[in-house]
Parts: sequence; C-alpha cells; structure tokens
Amino acid sequence: MELNKKHEEMQVKMNNMLMIAPWIMRIVENAKNGVTLQIFEVQYDEQAKRILKKHGEINGSKLRICKEPLRYMLTEVKDDLGNSIGLQNLLEGSVTYRGDIPLDKTVGVKLALVAILVASINHEAKAELISWRIERISAEEAFYWFGKVTVPVYGVKAMQWAVIGMRTILAGPTDQKVNYEEMLEKLRR
Repeated sequence: MELNKKHEEMQVKMNNMLMIAPWIMRIVENAKNGVTLQIFEVQYDEQAKRILKKHGEINGSKLRICKEPLRYMLTEVKDDLGNSIGLQNLLEGSVTYRGDIPLDKTVGVKLALVAILVASINHEAKAELISWRIERISAEEAFYWFGKVTVPVYGVKAMQWAVIGMRTILAGPTDQKVNYEEMLEKLRR
C-alpha cells in the first residue's frame, strides 16, 4: 500500500519511537473484521527479548463509534520535546494506514481498557460512552483499573468482576434503561 504524504511524515516520527515505546497499536485489515486496531504491551523475557502481549482489539462497528474518543487519546502521545506527534490523524476518516504505532504508557493502558471493556458490548451507545469516559480518566485511575482487569491477584473470576464493575461505573448496570444519548451529548466534543 502506498503511503500518502501525511502518513510518510508520521512514519518518520514513529520509526524513532517504535523500538522504545512501552505500548504498540497495530492497524491491520482482514476479510473477517475489516480494519482492526490491535493493542499490545511491550514486555521482555529473561533474555531481554522483546515480546508483544496482546490485550485486545477494536474493529467493526466498535471502531466506528469509538473512533473519536480514541483520536483524542492519541493526541496525548508526545515526542521527546513534548509535542504531540499527531497520531490522531491516522484515524481520521477512512483509516488507510496499516502498521505499528508507538504509544506511551498512559495512552496504551487507556486503549487496552477500551478494547477489554467494549469487547462483549453489543449496545453501540454504551460502548461509545465507555470510550469517552476512559478518555477522561486520569493516568492513575487507568493504571489502577488496568491492573484490576488484567492481573489475576485474586483469581480470574475477580478480573471478570473488575471488568463488570468498571463497565457499571462508566456506563451503568445492564438491567436498567439508560438514556445514553443524553450522556453522550455532554461528553462529545
């Protein structure tokens, strides 16, 4: 696939950051799911070999409805001088870029939370609400909840309960009628 000028400029900035980034977002496309954002945490084994641990993916209608909050999260990825590198532009309109994108710790954790929390949600407005609210939480809150939903300190069941608990906190219980549109109007920018 040929890169357009915007993607070429982005690629130069990203190449310098990819080998040291603690998180990677990979944009791929396949026949089954279409454009897919895959969220990976960079880890190292005992021999200091780099390993990518996948925490989830966002695709299909969930990518379409969560795209704006994801774009806002991506504005927070900065270069060494503290300037945004403009990663949000890669998710503008029809997503044409394919490849790896470096993320900082906070943005990586927030994107992983979105992927984990919206994975089994069928209600689009609820998924969008969760995405906007994750975009707004502090780094400390994001790290706290990420630990709860991914680290089995109290067992796998407790991790599942943490996912349910966070969904409830961010978008209400599943057994209640909620006017999501009213809430979303206050959050959308």
